[in-house]
Amino acid sequence: MRAMAQCHRCPAEHEFNEQSMTKDGWDAFVHIDQPNGVTLQTQFCPRHARWWTFRYWARRYQWRIGRLSRKLGPPGYSWCGRCKTTWNYVHGHSTTYALGRACFPLCVKCWAELTPVDRLPYYRQLFDEWGRDDLTWAELKAAVLNEGNPEWPDTIETIQ
Repeated sequence: MRAMAQCHRCPAEHEFNEQSMTKDGWDAFVHIDQPNGVTLQTQFCPRHARWWTFRYWARRYQWRIGRLSRKLGPPGYSWCGRCKTTWNYVHGHSTTYALGRACFPLCVKCWAELTPVDRLPYYRQLFDEWGRDDLTWAELKAAVLNEGNPEWPDTIETIQ
């Protein structure tokens, strides 16, 4: 039996038969959880089903997939300064530099792999991109170098 099916991502219909339905994944529906709590059920062709599965696992396990994440994800996300993976695939490590203010130029995994001195170039790059008047490089550098030190105050404003 031959039939046609529409993939959720392809503009063209694909021909399939009973054998290709089970072998290539056409019989498997993909469940997409929406923010409003509704679960959608959709169908992908074998090519797009593989990409969707890869994106799902990359997000779930925080894989650092680098610049590929910009191609797979929606536009508008910035990325980790070291591994170049966008924030919709990895979590950023927040470094508090003032009361209620933090920045995250590195993902959690990259941050953990670097020493405080090795992290400084990434924070400097972010600082230069910001061009902020309310923060100096010396304050941000002090926060980066002393992060995790139990004797260091939580906020820079308490240091006088």
